[in-house]
Amino acid sequence: MGYFSQSIISSLAETLRLQFEKTEVPSPVRSKLFSSFIEMGQNITRYSALPLTTPDQQQEARQGSVCLGWEDGKYFLWCANPVHPEDMEKLRVRLELLRAITADEIKVAYKASLRQKAPAWSKGADIGLLTVARDASEPLQFTFQSDESTGLSTFYLKAII
Repeated sequence: MGYFSQSIISSLAETLRLQFEKTEVPSPVRSKLFSSFIEMGQNITRYSALPLTTPDQQQEARQGSVCLGWEDGKYFLWCANPVHPEDMEKLRVRLELLRAITADEIKVAYKASLRQKAPAWSKGADIGLLTVARDASEPLQFTFQSDESTGLSTFYLKAII
């Protein structure tokens, strides 16, 4: 929990890699956990509504949190970050669509997204949520919690791997 930047994500990813090797997490699970962790961290650095840096700075740092855990015999990744109210509906629609389609349809959408130009509102290739949905063994879980004191909402996303 705190401010995430690309260099912090890289450092945490290296620590995760070492921990996965030490605990002998199976390679396919390790790959999915690793790629989903990277995407969740990058989504925080790109879309969190609470930046530490200014827009003109080269490396962005924004507030959020990521958690890796074990529950009911499966690993999960959970992340949270503040979002502007106008971004909530866009996220909700995107995630509801991902929850409604099959794993094969997610894979097809992922491959198609790699070949397409990123949408104007996207700061990446628009494959972050597709990657997490592709890696998950169950539909993504998400919710929003409003904070009237800031006018923002916290976006929570959970992927079971």
